[in-house]
Amino acid sequence: MQRASATEYATEIFQGGNGNSSISQAGTALAENLSIKPLLSTESLLSTESLLPTESLSPAQKKLSSDLLRLSDGRCLPRGETPETLRARMVKLGQLRQPSFSEPMVISGAYAEKISPQTVEKVHVYIYLEPFANSSILDNYCEVTCRDDKNNVVVAWVTMESLEILASMSEVKNIWTVIPPLVRRIDRVTERDSILNSSILRELYGVNGTGIKIGVISDGVDNLAAVQTSGSLSPDVHVLSNKVGGKEGTAMLEIIHEFAPGAELYFHDCGKTRLEFNSALDALVDEGCTIVCDDIGWVSEPFFEDGIVASHVEKVIKNHDILYVSSSGNSGNSHYQGLFYDNGSRWHDFSEGERKRKDIQLDIQPSGQVWLFLEWDDRWGYSENNYDLFLIDENNSEIIASSEVYQNGDDLPLEYIMYTNKGEKDLKASIQVRKSFGEARELEIFIYRWPGVIVSPDNLVAENSIFGHPALPEVITVGAIDVNESGTYQIEKFSSRGPVTIAYPVREIRSKADLSCIDGVNITGSGNFPTHFYGTSASTPQVAAIAGLVWSAFPNKSEMDLKRFLYASSIDLGDPGYDTVFGYGLVDALKIYEQAAKAPLTFAVSENGSGDFISLTDAINHSYPGDTILVYPGKYRENVNVPWALSIKAASGTPDDTIIEAARSEEPVFYVTGNSVNISGLSVKGSDKSSGIYIEGASNCTLENNIISGCSQGILLEGASNNTLILNNISNNTDGVRLISSFLNRIEEREFDKNINLNEANNVQFGNSFKVISNT
Repeated sequence: MQRASATEYATEIFQGGNGNSSISQAGTALAENLSIKPLLSTESLLSTESLLPTESLSPAQKKLSSDLLRLSDGRCLPRGETPETLRARMVKLGQLRQPSFSEPMVISGAYAEKISPQTVEKVHVYIYLEPFANSSILDNYCEVTCRDDKNNVVVAWVTMESLEILASMSEVKNIWTVIPPLVRRIDRVTERDSILNSSILRELYGVNGTGIKIGVISDGVDNLAAVQTSGSLSPDVHVLSNKVGGKEGTAMLEIIHEFAPGAELYFHDCGKTRLEFNSALDALVDEGCTIVCDDIGWVSEPFFEDGIVASHVEKVIKNHDILYVSSSGNSGNSHYQGLFYDNGSRWHDFSEGERKRKDIQLDIQPSGQVWLFLEWDDRWGYSENNYDLFLIDENNSEIIASSEVYQNGDDLPLEYIMYTNKGEKDLKASIQVRKSFGEARELEIFIYRWPGVIVSPDNLVAENSIFGHPALPEVITVGAIDVNESGTYQIEKFSSRGPVTIAYPVREIRSKADLSCIDGVNITGSGNFPTHFYGTSASTPQVAAIAGLVWSAFPNKSEMDLKRFLYASSIDLGDPGYDTVFGYGLVDALKIYEQAAKAPLTFAVSENGSGDFISLTDAINHSYPGDTILVYPGKYRENVNVPWALSIKAASGTPDDTIIEAARSEEPVFYVTGNSVNISGLSVKGSDKSSGIYIEGASNCTLENNIISGCSQGILLEGASNNTLILNNISNNTDGVRLISSFLNRIEEREFDKNINLNEANNVQFGNSFKVISNT
């Protein structure tokens, strides 16, 4: 078997404004071949005048990202770059539009008289607004294409003449250039066949995905017709949008069709902005897709919290019971994370005092391109710690590119550089970070490189290299594995891995990735696409397709049920049990199906050790959807998560002797996210800061003959539908039953001593029915 060379490129390929994916000509530099006076060390850099001296910037200019500032103010351009080269790069990336001079001006309103109509050149931007602002204030001053009022973000095309005028508004926090998304493909050539028992599953049990709709979000399907003509893809793929352009979407669809030929396939391009991506997901769900698969990375999304895309994906998953599968990313060998370590001169020591090499070194060949993205763990939009990012020429210590946004309390904790070596010689460069002012924060850097760029492994950190919507617990995040010559599996060096560090709204460590699958997938290669498809982009659609196969055989299972089967039936790789490199392991279609087909089991829980388990949590962790858990008399102190269909009931049939009390009063006693969960005959108590039973986004659950007391809310339903609450005794709680955005629920309870519903007086509109039954 041919092995990949040591210089393989873990490339994340971006989608530019011309609609085509690009590698070697992905864009020119944000700051190319800049020279200032020679600097001998990082310490001497501190005495050098900044490329973007903040004292000379107006308050409005301080709200602009570095590239917008350089575009609007030629004084900020680095030496070696001209307005023409900067504009050329931005046009290629779809960030700048240069229509004919005959186009009428869009600007009107109070500021119109101050703007000279010399050009209609427009830049594509995100405008971040203050929470009190109404986005309609922008309508007269720019071409708004999309708005997210919940997150106070507007996407717009803005004329250069109005850019600083908009930034001067008190309602505007800051303005950043729209950065195109990346698709997570690897460019490498070798041979590979992957067998995940899907063909055996189809042959033995006759399942093929019929009845399941699978949606794909990627760059484009420009070569769809060619692949369909070859017979490798069905002729009835539903293309909802292909405006971005590209061919990776076709490859993903082809893989899914090979595994699940009966599934109905849909495609929507990723869009050019994060808000367009959210709309793409909505469109697929509106078409009835129950599985959605994507390979998109939004490089300027927050690393330490859930951003606009992640929050929307989470909401859609919970509201629509869909299975969402996403690529982990290809940054395992091009990533850094660590607490700021001052070298004594406000420069970061990446080695934390352990190595001679204090930075991250790059070898950039002529025409080699690299993107660098730095973030730190300040709250998004409220950064008051000012860090700057530099690319330094190792030969003479000169700054060749920098990003120096001014963070003073209401800014994004983000700096980025896009650089291309326009010279004729190899360039040895280093990545360096300076803390201009503020506290030491956790730093994270992603390095996106194209052919011609080699990153030294010194000081790189593979862990924590997953971010954005793939970091959500609700998303199935897929890494890529390789099969070596002995037939054993190993993680691809580029495959991003967990865990995920989240700082806001509360600090948490999320377990990621979830599953692994083989890349190097054979495809037709029609339309000049490679015949071998590598990267997490190639592994992800295989998982989506296998899930579709199994779901078509068991259509009554929920999304959470399917996730349980996928995780529990995978082939364990790496460290025993779950690990953050391989996740739960390699998917196996046959094992997943056979586990789903097994007859339900019954487990006994007894606090004295006479049952199968001594806690409900242990029993649930060993259960599968459809199982029953009998709880024997006793007092159990725990907070119980119920993520799939289970029946949990008191063995005695009465709640008087079977008590479940919160171990942590700030969390629900029972947190139910799985459909078709039945809880009966239990006494639930002690969550005085939360809920006795919290059902979120689930349906067809039944709560019967329980006593629920001593909680903030006895029962909380949020985004829940078609659930039944019957003959429960809900007393001595702050609220009895509370419903939020829930509908078609049937509630027939014994007398309440508190309100049924405090927050939504009109819940009957949502089809909820209420009936109070006498205690007698």
